[in-house]
Amino acid sequence: MKYAFLIIGVIIFRFTSFSQWKQNEFVIGTFADPRMSYDNNNITDSLSFTKAKNAYINLLTGPQYYWETRDFRGMDRTLKMAEKFDMKLLVIDSRMRIIDSSFNEDTAMKIISHFKSLNSKAFAGYYIFGEALEKYTSQIIRWTDFFKKSDPDHIVYNYLRPRIAFKSDGDYEHYVDIFASNKSTDVLAYDDYPFSKNGSIHNSYFYNLDVISKKAGSKPFWFYVLANSTPYYSDPTEYQLDFSAFCPIAYGAKGIIYFTYETIPDKYNLKYGDAIIDKNGNPTKKYAVVKKINQYISQIVGPVIMNSTRTGTFHNSTKSENETINASSILTANFLTIDNPDILVGAFKSKTSPTRYLLLVSKKNDTLPVVNMSLKGNFTQSLKLYPRMNELKGSIDPKSVQAKLSSGRTSFTINNFLPGEAILFSY
Repeated sequence: MKYAFLIIGVIIFRFTSFSQWKQNEFVIGTFADPRMSYDNNNITDSLSFTKAKNAYINLLTGPQYYWETRDFRGMDRTLKMAEKFDMKLLVIDSRMRIIDSSFNEDTAMKIISHFKSLNSKAFAGYYIFGEALEKYTSQIIRWTDFFKKSDPDHIVYNYLRPRIAFKSDGDYEHYVDIFASNKSTDVLAYDDYPFSKNGSIHNSYFYNLDVISKKAGSKPFWFYVLANSTPYYSDPTEYQLDFSAFCPIAYGAKGIIYFTYETIPDKYNLKYGDAIIDKNGNPTKKYAVVKKINQYISQIVGPVIMNSTRTGTFHNSTKSENETINASSILTANFLTIDNPDILVGAFKSKTSPTRYLLLVSKKNDTLPVVNMSLKGNFTQSLKLYPRMNELKGSIDPKSVQAKLSSGRTSFTINNFLPGEAILFSY
C-alpha cells in the first residue's frame, strides 16, 4: 500500500475515564475484512469468518470490498457475525467524511447513537481516518475529540503516515507529536513497509520504530504488515512476513494489522496482488504463514508483551542493511553479548514478578546454524526457552535451557535460527 488506506486494530478495551483507555489483549487485525455475502447467506458468511478465526484474527477494521455497503446495513450485519465468532469490529460509515466540511455534529451523533443502541459485544469503536496528511491534523483531532467525548467507552481510531513520507526527521517527529500528545489518542498506529521491490530494507525503518515506541509513552502502538503486492512493493516472502511482524514487537508493539486480509477486487483499479485470502475467497499460500505467525503471537509472545514493560530494544551492530543505528540502541556486554551482528533484541520485565524476557529476532534472510549468547549474571537455573514458532504443538510452557556459568556470565546457544524468526527466553 502507498499512503491511501490503512488499518486499524483494537480488541478488548475498557475506559476508566474520558482520557484513559486500556488494552487488555494483543491485537491481531485485518484491513479488508472477511467478506459478507450479497444475499445474507449465513452459511457462506460463517465460512468466511471461520477462516479468519482459525488464523487467530481478533479485530476487524470495517472495510468491505465484496459487498460495498459501508453504512449501517453493512456494519450491523458484520457486527452480528463478528459477535458470533468472538471478534471485535471498528465500524465505519459512508457519512464519516472527517475532512469534508459537510460532516457535522448532528451526523456524528446519529452514527454514535445507532451503534451504541445495538449493545453489541463486538462493537469496539470507530474508524475515523487513515494516513492523515499534515494539513488535516486539526480536523481529525477535532472529530476524534468529539467522538471520544460523546462515547468514551469506545476507541476512536486513526493511524499515521511513516517517516519516508516526510522531508526530514524533524517534520516527522512534529507530526507524530501532534497525535501522541492529544488526550483522545488511545493508540499510536502507523504503516511502514520495510522491503523495497528489490528486497532491501529502506533506511528509516528502525528509526521509525524507535520514534513511535518512544513517543507513544504509556499509550500502546500498533503496526501494519503488508500481505500483498502493490505498485510499490513486491509480494512478501515468508521471511519478509516474519521480519515485518516480529521486529515491531521487539520494540514493544501491542497490535499487528494485515494489509490486506482479503484481496481487493480489480474493479478498484489499485493493482494490488493476492493477499491472505484471494479474489475467490480462498486462502492463498500466505494464509498458512500468517496463521503460524498469529498463533505464535496469540499463544506465546502476545501474553508476555501485554503483561510486561519494555526495558529496551537493541541491535548488535550500528549497521543494519541500509540504515545506521543510533549508538544508544546498540547491545552492550554489560547486558548481553551475541556473536552475530544480525540479531535484534527486545528486553522486557514482568509487571507482576521479577521475571525478565528476551525476544530475539533474526534480521538475516538466511538460516543461522549456531548463535552463541552470553548474559551477564548467573541465570543457569532460571533461564528458559518458550516453544519456537515451528514447534507449537501441545504445551506452550517454557522449558529449561542448557546453559553454562563462566566468569559471572550465563552462556547459551540457539541452533538453526530461521530467517525473520522470533525466539522468546525468560530468566
